[in-house]
Amino acid sequence: MTKNQKNNLKIALVLFILLISTYLRFHNINYEGFWTDEIFAFYTSEPNIPFKETLIRTLDSNFNSLFDFSLKTFHSLFGYDVHVSRYFSLMISFLTLLVFAALLYKISSYQSLAFGLFILSINIFHIRYSTEVRSYILTFLLVLIFIYLNFKNKDSEYELNFKRLLAIIFVSILMLFSHAF
Repeated sequence: MTKNQKNNLKIALVLFILLISTYLRFHNINYEGFWTDEIFAFYTSEPNIPFKETLIRTLDSNFNSLFDFSLKTFHSLFGYDVHVSRYFSLMISFLTLLVFAALLYKISSYQSLAFGLFILSINIFHIRYSTEVRSYILTFLLVLIFIYLNFKNKDSEYELNFKRLLAIIFVSILMLFSHAF
């Protein structure tokens, strides 16, 4: 088998794992009833109210303002419906899988990437948070981005330059506005 064929097989395996994870997340988006915190996220993200009212609602119900304002923007684009809200979390979930794969590719071997991506793809907590209107999945994405920015490549030395430092500070601030913990 040539090197090009091996690389194609590796890419195919990663795409297959991503396909499985996509199926599992869509399959579990069962539109069950909202929990109280999901109701508040839906309530605060109404696209037809002004920014100030959204801020007041966010501060009255929780401190997940980044999630609420992002969800408000999503609702402005795709409609204000409880079922549409779940797709916002689903999209963030796909981003977490891609960032996680990029992180594993950056710091470890292909075998670790395939195994780690598979484990995250079938992780029941990640699947459940992918279909709930809660800030946990956004917080997880931001944590992955933070870790990605702070780890060195497996083949090179870590360099903390001004641009990377600004990115780390920016992601840290976003993390603070995503979830209090």
